[in-house]
Amino acid sequence: MSENEVPDEEKLQPEDEIKKIFSNTGPLAKILPGFEPRPGQIDMAEAIQKATAEQRHLLLEAGTGVGKTLAYLIPLAVAIRDSGKKAGISTETKTLQNQILEKEIKILKKLGFSIQYSVAYGQGNFLCKRRLAEYVKRGTLYPDDSDLLDNIIRWSRSTDSGLRHRIPFSVPNRLWKEIQRDPDTSPNQNCPYYESCFYQAARISWYQSDLIIMNHSLYSSFLRNQNSLLQSLDFFVFDEAHNLDKIMTDHLSSTVSMEGLTQIISYVWDNGKGRLSGTRNREAEIRKLVEKIYAEATRFFGSLQLRENARFERLFKPLADAELVRRPLEQLRQLVIAIAKEQGLSDSDQEMVLIEAFIKNSESMETMLRILEAWDENSKKFVSWKFALKTDQLPGLHTAIQIAPLELSDFMNQILSRLHKAVFFVSATLSVNGDFFHYLNRLGIHKDKMDARVFPSPFDYKKQVIFYTSSHITDPRSDNDKFIENIGFISERLVRITGGYAFLLFTSYKSLQETYERMKHLGDEGFTLLVQEGQSAAQVLQTFLESDRPILFGTNSFWQGVDIAGDRLRLVVLTKIPFDTPDDPIQEAKYEIYQKRGLNPFMHLSLGNAVIRLKQGFGRLIRTVNDRGIIALLDSRLYHQAYGKIILQSLPECTHLQKLQQVEQFYPNLMANQVSEEKN
Repeated sequence: MSENEVPDEEKLQPEDEIKKIFSNTGPLAKILPGFEPRPGQIDMAEAIQKATAEQRHLLLEAGTGVGKTLAYLIPLAVAIRDSGKKAGISTETKTLQNQILEKEIKILKKLGFSIQYSVAYGQGNFLCKRRLAEYVKRGTLYPDDSDLLDNIIRWSRSTDSGLRHRIPFSVPNRLWKEIQRDPDTSPNQNCPYYESCFYQAARISWYQSDLIIMNHSLYSSFLRNQNSLLQSLDFFVFDEAHNLDKIMTDHLSSTVSMEGLTQIISYVWDNGKGRLSGTRNREAEIRKLVEKIYAEATRFFGSLQLRENARFERLFKPLADAELVRRPLEQLRQLVIAIAKEQGLSDSDQEMVLIEAFIKNSESMETMLRILEAWDENSKKFVSWKFALKTDQLPGLHTAIQIAPLELSDFMNQILSRLHKAVFFVSATLSVNGDFFHYLNRLGIHKDKMDARVFPSPFDYKKQVIFYTSSHITDPRSDNDKFIENIGFISERLVRITGGYAFLLFTSYKSLQETYERMKHLGDEGFTLLVQEGQSAAQVLQTFLESDRPILFGTNSFWQGVDIAGDRLRLVVLTKIPFDTPDDPIQEAKYEIYQKRGLNPFMHLSLGNAVIRLKQGFGRLIRTVNDRGIIALLDSRLYHQAYGKIILQSLPECTHLQKLQQVEQFYPNLMANQVSEEKN
């Protein structure tokens, strides 16, 4: 036995090690200044440790301030070290991903865990050396890009990662599309740049890692493409899991469009001639089929015109004409396969890259067309709708069809039963009035497959938050102009109380603009008004942090994933209960399913979605024990509709006031307590 090796009898059991790490005299207390044990964090860490040992799945709601990231990372690190197994973490936002990399991973290292980790990115994030060389050889269509291309070439020779976000200068999307890795046409071993390929090097590091971090979108793509990486991860955490079902549905959906069809054909036929040398003597056959496909597709998509001013229209009947597009596409695929065999092409031939891309994408398009042909048989599994599509490749607007899965139960069964041994769904907002039925229903998971736990926030919301509501605000459904007038008046009163430092959050851009027009005069009084328009959320947020007395008017992206600790944020106004858009095609179809099952779709679907989103908006204000401020929910339906009680019971218990005069009187004391506690 070496002098550094711990005798077996002195080794702690995993559950005892977890308790020690999080104790007030343990390793965390020694490396983190001001660390104090949090009962919720310890309970959550112990629950995850036990679940990894027993290979069970868990649903975990961890309130703001619990310290959920360390609560799952540390037991994962213990399990990886002791079992030799691997783990993965998926987040919704880059903010949390960066936090894990820049903060929590470093803490693990200080605790003595020598875990090899990596971050997985989608293929489009990587520079492709082959495509860059081909683009340089072809010559750029944009003269101004010449210097930029020289800079990219120099960067490509010095970078280890080839990742776009690490380029120290801006690259426009139109150029990046030409030189990024393309999953369809970037070959693997057959590529002359294979040995120095950035993406292949990253893939090798993923498989060699103990812990892989990715986002929900990439996980969904891996799931759709049956990527073997997922199966190598025994334990998996979906953090920020409250929107997981929506993200998965988006990435598991398919689009049928003329643009997509043109792209598929372009692998073997472009600019009126064949792209493959082996097709020269069969060009007439190929031309005839391509012309047939385009003729039928033009008729097919031309027959799908939308009504005037319609954003989309659901499809309810089989589209028999889809077969007229599918059959010549199938024939072209079979002809290309025959030509490849005649030429004796093997995987080492460069042209096989184009052939394989054509075959794979053609088969996918044929499958979608078959679904549309036999819609009566598929309508229980999918929802489809036609919509107007604008693309770079084709001028004007074109009608396209979207096909989305209605339920995720098959995918979830694959995740829980075949891919991972223990899966953890984690967020601060998963339950509705303490019940997880709504969230499990959205994912298509039966409650018997999953235990659920709630770890309450350690924050004292009654001391830290004034929660303002009013029963006298006009219902927007009865008089929207009067509602906007009420919102503008109350919001102005509230921002004057706090001196700005406010988020005003809306469910529609129209309401945002109308309210801004009523409040823009505050810009002449020393307030800085910021409207989320033409800038990224990150840019607007940075301006907010640097401005004097800022008031931010925001929509979707500011309801969640934005963390501002301290007195830079003192007021959050939630202008309306954030119900789903009623004309969303997926929501429409799910409503119908609930009705057929004898369930109230509003109570079992819309209300739950609204509560979870409200809890996210609510969570923007209080990020630490020292934060103080006002949260206002300006929707009188809280008082005039039966579901208002469910919403109020789902939110943290605060100092609840219903008169603006009370808010004015109470706010100075609230902030004075913040100052005194910070001094202590």
